[in-house]
Amino acid sequence: MFFDLFSDFFESGVNVFVPAPASLPNITCPTCHMTLGEFAKTGKLGCSDCYEAFRPQLVQVLKSVHGNAEHIGKTPENVSEKLKIKREHSRLKSALDAAVAAENFEEAAALRDRVRDLERQEGMV
Repeated sequence: MFFDLFSDFFESGVNVFVPAPASLPNITCPTCHMTLGEFAKTGKLGCSDCYEAFRPQLVQVLKSVHGNAEHIGKTPENVSEKLKIKREHSRLKSALDAAVAAENFEEAAALRDRVRDLERQEGMV
């Protein structure tokens, strides 16, 4: 099974993995035996262990594409505060439902209070 996380970048002609295959380190995934050179040519990983085997190179690719290799959340910084609060409200309600279902009533009470505070703060009540 192939993980083609970066294939769109390679197929679109955007060369985010600059080094020529001859200049790449001789790294091979211990599980599927894919080489770093094969990854550079195709942009596809052979298995989930390739992420660890090629970590430094993947970090380089992520930084060149996204400007960062660290996930900082799904909500872009320029999204309105109201949308962020709405998403937090939804997340808290889901957590509250899960706490009640698990009969964790102390956590459920704390979550209920946070939901109510958020609703009062935004005039949802």
